[in-house]
Amino acid sequence: MEMSSSTRALVHEVIPYIDVLTSHLDDFADNLSLHPTVRAAAQRGREVLNKYYSRTDESIVYRIAMSASFHP
Repeated sequence: MEMSSSTRALVHEVIPYIDVLTSHLDDFADNLSLHPTVRAAAQRGREVLNKYYSRTDESIVYRIAMSASFHP
C-alpha cells in the first residue's frame, strides 16, 4: 500500500507550525483576564511543545534538511 507524501508535514514545514502554536499558547498564558486553570494549561502546553521542538534538533532528518538549506 502506497501513502501519498501530501498527508504528512515535511520537516521544514513543522517548525513554523510549532512557532505559531507557541505564540498562541504564550498569549493565553500571559492573559491575566483568563482563569488561572486556563493559563496553567497553556503553560503546560508550551512545555510539551518545547519538549518536541527540542527533539527536532536531535533528528538526523532535521539536521540534513537544515544543512541542505544552508548550502545552495
